[in-house]
Amino acid sequence: MKILKLFTLSYLLVFSVQAQENIASNAYDNNLRDIKEQINDLQSVVDDLETYINEVITCGDKTPPQHYDGTSCVTITERDPNIESHGKKALSGSSCTDSDKAQQYRSGNWGCKTYN
Repeated sequence: MKILKLFTLSYLLVFSVQAQENIASNAYDNNLRDIKEQINDLQSVVDDLETYINEVITCGDKTPPQHYDGTSCVTITERDPNIESHGKKALSGSSCTDSDKAQQYRSGNWGCKTYN
């Protein structure tokens, strides 16, 4: 009788451990699947942004430079010379190399301004 009880107890213990391992394995698989889906979604966003950025660059590289309006390249048609000049300068402004500087448009020219 003791052998039967011992056998039954050990069988239940092994069965319980196997059930817990299966639950943990399923949870791991579900988490892994969710992470892979998130990676695929983020890669799709990166691809969309890369396409958009390339279109903006293509418009800015045209002669004369053009603006990207979300669907195509458009020529600047501003009639106010100050605003038109500002818009054209915005397309061709150089970048600031220092991390504490940003571009600033002042008196018809772009320059780097230090921010603390």
